[in-house]
Amino acid sequence: MILYPASSTVRINMNQTLLQANTVYRLGNWEYSYLYRDSPASAQYAALRYGAWVLELKAHLQAKAKGTSKVSPTKYERFFA
Repeated sequence: MILYPASSTVRINMNQTLLQANTVYRLGNWEYSYLYRDSPASAQYAALRYGAWVLELKAHLQAKAKGTSKVSPTKYERFFA
C-alpha cells in the first residue's frame, strides 16, 4: 500500500497499482519456478550458479588465510556471483 500525506495532490488508481504489482509478482514467480524447478536443465543451472558463488567464497577465504586479502578485519564485504 502506498501512503501519501493528506495534503498531497497525487491521485492513485489503487486497482491499477495492485494489478501491476500482481503482474510483476506473477512474472517473477514464473521466472524463478522455471529456472529452479520446471526447466529440464534446472538442476544444472542451479549447480552452475551456486558453484560460481562457492568458488568466489573459496577465493576470499583463501586470500584471508594467506593474509593477502584486501578487506580490512573490521570491514563487511558482500559479493554476488
